[in-house]
Amino acid sequence: STIVILGATIMPTEGRVCEVILSRDAYLVCMQHVHTTDEEEVMGLLVGRYITKKPVSTEGIEQVVCDVSHAVILRRSDKRKDRVEISPEMLIQAHQKAEEISKSTSCSETVHIVGWYHSHPKITVVPSAVDLRTQHGYQQMDDRFVGIIFSVFNKSEATKVGVEAVGGFQAAESCAGMYERIDVPVRIRRAQVGVAPHNQEALCSISNILQQEQMAVLQQSREQHAGMNQLQHLYNSAVAVQRITDLCEQVPGPLSALLHSRAQHLNHSSGSLDAQLHHLTKLLRDKALPDVNLDQWPLVDKE
Repeated sequence: STIVILGATIMPTEGRVCEVILSRDAYLVCMQHVHTTDEEEVMGLLVGRYITKKPVSTEGIEQVVCDVSHAVILRRSDKRKDRVEISPEMLIQAHQKAEEISKSTSCSETVHIVGWYHSHPKITVVPSAVDLRTQHGYQQMDDRFVGIIFSVFNKSEATKVGVEAVGGFQAAESCAGMYERIDVPVRIRRAQVGVAPHNQEALCSISNILQQEQMAVLQQSREQHAGMNQLQHLYNSAVAVQRITDLCEQVPGPLSALLHSRAQHLNHSSGSLDAQLHHLTKLLRDKALPDVNLDQWPLVDKE
């Protein structure tokens, strides 16, 4: 499939976020999550930090870069097709997760929640009126807060090839009381090796969270229809089991393939580095620096 990263369509203003930078593994977590269903929107929160870019001249403006290092997957409180919501309890858990990431040895910077993401299955990346209202509400807490939309499960009518789009946005209130979209460019940081521990944990938690959502729907159905006959309860339970079984195919399979591909890439990189090391060792020993004592170089192959 083809992935389109959308850029900004307006000039940035003083103090406004001018760009979102997604770490490669945070991007992988988001992409894995948004591909779990083509029937409903899913969402999560983005953890990172804001970096202020000083103007290069006195006439320049001060801009902010949103640097996202981690993605946090949350259980949805609303599973309607055209919107996603999270409960205050889930939001508190996300803040606690950000604090946990900041305290971990793998994180050298203090991080916090800087944005949210959600999917648009089979529709464009353009935020809806509901998305803009939700985004504007988040910006009341922090005007730097950003939103990212992943448009997935689309195909080009001309080529029949899958087309996916990623776009960042903020919201501004217009004079008429409506909300206008402010596009924010998104860039993926490619130069990264490995997956951060908390992003590994997020990848592994997708199946559990989706299963919890499905069981919550089943429990809600039982509570709302307490007088339902036993056969209907059995049918609803069977549907829940079928959907959970489908999750076992949708999540672990692609995740396993992804990790296998990453392992192959690392093995190839390791072989390439070994070859370079052998070449440099030969130069040190035979040509470039014949007087160097190789015993002082613990990583050098002395054979």
